[in-house]
Amino acid sequence: MTLDEERDELPEVGAAPLIIDADFVEVEEDRGLPSLDAVDEISTARARQPLDLPRGPETPEGRARVVTVINQKGGVGKTTSVINIAAQIALRGHRVLVIDADSQGNCATGLGVDKSRVRTTTRDLMLNPECAVDSRHATAVDNVHIIVGDRTLVGLEQEMLRQLGRERRLTEALAPLLPHYDLVIIDTPPSLGL
Repeated sequence: MTLDEERDELPEVGAAPLIIDADFVEVEEDRGLPSLDAVDEISTARARQPLDLPRGPETPEGRARVVTVINQKGGVGKTTSVINIAAQIALRGHRVLVIDADSQGNCATGLGVDKSRVRTTTRDLMLNPECAVDSRHATAVDNVHIIVGDRTLVGLEQEMLRQLGRERRLTEALAPLLPHYDLVIIDTPPSLGL
């Protein structure tokens, strides 16, 4: 079977995702379990349109909005959230840049980037802001680019400790990129360092 034949056999993805309306689930008083009728209703739930994204304050023309995903604990889903938010925003036609500031570098893997072919990383961006444009890499998701994080980020904060203006380095490095994107999402490590 060829790849085209396999694609033809796949069911079409509907424009409206299946969203279960939890309002009609009846709970039995004695055990707190849904009734069988409610289970039948859930299994035949109707398709509905998802809610539109809320509109925040407008950003200056030609500048991306920057969102940073932070939590001091590891393993809480920061990277997974970044990948999925970036993909969903891109599917709506927006241009997204993901900056992986985590030394584990899992955003690249999640977005289909072969890390063995990456030459410039977030570390390079922080130490040499002039390389910002060259630090971007295409991903498997249309309209999503990434600046890849890797294990060289370990110790970067110590390395930059004596540099003046280190706390503004990322802001300065991002400046030439902001006009090219609608949204920049930064994935952070499980600490609140630089």
